[in-house]
Amino acid sequence: MVTLLAVGVLLIALGPTVGIALVLLLPRPHLTIISVLSAFFYILALAVSAAIWHAIPPAKSTYWYILLLTATVQEILRYSLHELFQYLLGLGDGADAFLRPGPINVTLTGIAVGTGFGLVSVLINLVSFMADHYMEDTAIYIDKCPINFFVAAGTLAAAYSILHVLLAVCVWPFYTERRWLGIAAVSALHVGIAMASLGNREDKGCTWTLGMVLGMIATATVVVVVVTMRRVTRGKRALE
Repeated sequence: MVTLLAVGVLLIALGPTVGIALVLLLPRPHLTIISVLSAFFYILALAVSAAIWHAIPPAKSTYWYILLLTATVQEILRYSLHELFQYLLGLGDGADAFLRPGPINVTLTGIAVGTGFGLVSVLINLVSFMADHYMEDTAIYIDKCPINFFVAAGTLAAAYSILHVLLAVCVWPFYTERRWLGIAAVSALHVGIAMASLGNREDKGCTWTLGMVLGMIATATVVVVVVTMRRVTRGKRALE
């Protein structure tokens, strides 16, 4: 029974990003490659964060610092990925055909980048939750939640994966246009939602943490969808 529940939760956690990958990315090989490269950059961000944690031993037990650092490094690495793409675009027509311009393709590139980040984040978050639950590490979760542990872990992991897709879709055009205020706002949203996970360390804190995280991500989804639709519409009209 526990095995079936664990498998079900894994499917729930991976559902959003795997669904995006199957429907949007796999039929487009260039987006699949971008997603895989993005996953590597996410892992690189975790490696950089871990190196800093070990370089500053007191920081290992300061959870707000860990979350702030991790989210900030992820934002820096995603921006670095964009700059890498911009550099490749300057190499010739081959790169331009691969990293296709235009409002729709920019949106698809953002989705691919976010999906790469999201897929790895699901696995990392689930491992973290399992470690906290079974090894009593209590870094981001303590077993004082009235919600079933597997359900809470899977739901939060899925929510954070969706967050990465939303952030990438929203911020990708900002990188190109050098809209620093927009980049800062997206980064602040990322840090804010990451900080909300600190509630999991409180007695029964997962109930309001889960509601807060889902509410913030639902709001962000509406905003990103509206903004992206307007951006694509304006871009298509400009091409006519």
